[in-house]
Amino acid sequence: GLELKIRKEHIWSHGDNLLKLARTYYGNDDLWTVIALINKKPTDAHYSIGDVVYIVENPGIIKGAM
Repeated sequence: GLELKIRKEHIWSHGDNLLKLARTYYGNDDLWTVIALINKKPTDAHYSIGDVVYIVENPGIIKGAM
């Protein structure tokens, strides 16, 4: 199985979106799909203010497995 290490628990706040989180934590907009997959919430609309968003340490592993 894949070993997932959580780098950060981000609290979803006003103005957040998956692209922005991918850019902030990974420096790569394309990795928003990894954040969506890990959190089982595929679009920005699935998140509410105050939700915990898990940011994994090694997004490349997941991206490669998709």
